[in-house]
Amino acid sequence: MLRSQSPALVLQELAALAAATEMTHGVARDAAAAAARDAAAAAAPARKGRRAGQLVRPREISYARTRRAAVRAIQAGRICYQALTREISKCRTVVDRKRHRPRKSKSPSSVAHATAKDTRTRAC
Repeated sequence: MLRSQSPALVLQELAALAAATEMTHGVARDAAAAAARDAAAAAAPARKGRRAGQLVRPREISYARTRRAAVRAIQAGRICYQALTREISKCRTVVDRKRHRPRKSKSPSSVAHATAKDTRTRAC
């Protein structure tokens, strides 16, 4: 929710929101890079599924947890950036949809479509 009253302050607030969002994504990218550099101390590769044995990708790191951890670190003021990215790299999310049935295309309708003759309005 934007709280500014003037158009200039709304633009400033939107710019700050965009900068904060990009900063959070940057921290997540750095956390994935930290996981690639120091696999023992950071996130472990996936054990099952398509990504088994592969390193963590930035999109597999939770945005909400990254944002919360970054805000907590800023408020505390005593955590180093490497420790922050190491902590964040452990917050993995599942990006697959895990469907319980295979996806199928929709079947055609058994009801005939309306023609132009059916949709004409009649004037009495």
